[in-house]
Formats: sequence, structure tokens, C-alpha cells
Amino acid sequence: MGLLGCKSKSSFSSMVAECESGDLQTCLAFLRLYDQGEIAAVDSELEQVLNQAAKLGNVVAMFRLAVRATQPLTNPLDINSAIDWFSKASAAGDSLSSLNLGLIYDHGIGIHTDNIKARYWYKKAADLGNPEGLFNLAVCLDEGLGGNIDKLAAVRAYKLAADRGHARSAYNLALMLGRGEGINQNWDSAIKMLRRSHKLGFEPAKQLLKKWSKVERKEN
Repeated sequence: MGLLGCKSKSSFSSMVAECESGDLQTCLAFLRLYDQGEIAAVDSELEQVLNQAAKLGNVVAMFRLAVRATQPLTNPLDINSAIDWFSKASAAGDSLSSLNLGLIYDHGIGIHTDNIKARYWYKKAADLGNPEGLFNLAVCLDEGLGGNIDKLAAVRAYKLAADRGHARSAYNLALMLGRGEGINQNWDSAIKMLRRSHKLGFEPAKQLLKKWSKVERKEN
């Protein structure tokens, strides 16, 4: 008698077959066992199950396929496949996939840099509430990357991201408050935002906070 909870290789093969027949729950069970280290599946089997789960509408499988295409173990970078799967996951409401599409176009990963497309996908991620998407959209708006400069919209995006715990957004918002860019200059609010950024772990905020505190003391 085999140990309880253990499955033979033939059992795993039957799971792959059931997955291929359109049973999403079996696909997900296979992936869960694989992630737990209970399946020593070959890469082709994993790819097969991920593809089927993705075709059956599972967003996590779509995302994993996209990531595998950008970080291949044995095959060359397949950026077209990554864009395809990230796009499908984004359409299903996955903000992280939208963010990754923005990063691909922003940094030219496997393709030419395209600030317009980067800004488009950052906005998609931002609309879905992703803090990093909000931050990157704010930078685009602040600096005019991929479109017009819009300081007011940048302030709003930085604030939304900062309210979600994004340290660099709090820092950049502090700079805009201190300079009066896109918002009325407010020294007290700028200092408070710097303190929030530092509390969230962004080290440059500590240095600027010391500098601004000295200026504040001199003015007083």
C-alpha cells in the first residue's frame, strides 16, 4: 500500500490528461501540487497544464506563462508571447499584468522603447488601483513621457499611490508640494509627506527631511 497523500507518476499523467480534456479544477490541482514540490513534472508538462488553464480563463496561469516567456529557463526570450498573455490577463482585470506591459515598453524589454504604449499600460494598471502603476503613470504625467505634461494629474496619481503605501510616490508628492508644482505650495504638508515616505522605508526622504527641517528652522 502506498503512503497516504502520495500519487504515482501515472496519477499525475492522468491529471494532465483530465486537464487537457477541459477540467480547470484538475489543472489547478496539478499546479498546486507542483508548487508544493509534490510533483516532479518535466517542463513540457508544466507548460502544457499552464496553457490549458490559461485557455480555460485562469488569470494566474496567464500571468505565469507571460513571466516564463520573459524569464525562460531553456528557450530564448519570447516577448510576443509575454505581451499576448499579459494582455489577456490585463483584459481579465489583472493590474500586475498591466504594470508589466508598461515596464516592457518603458524599458524596451525585447522590443523598442515606446513611451506612448508604456503610459497607456501604466494607466491601465493605475485604473485598477495598482500602486506601482499609479507611481509610473504619475512620473509620465510629471515629465511628459508618452504624452502631455499634466502636473495636476501627476499630483493626484502620486497621492493615490502614497495613500496605498508607496514610499517613492510620497517622496515625489512632497517635492511637488514643496515646489508648488501642480498644487499650491504647502511646506507643512510637504514635510509631513516626506516623513511618511521615510516611515515607509524610502531612505532618500530621511536626507531631504534633514535638509528641509534646517531650512524651516532658519525661516522661523
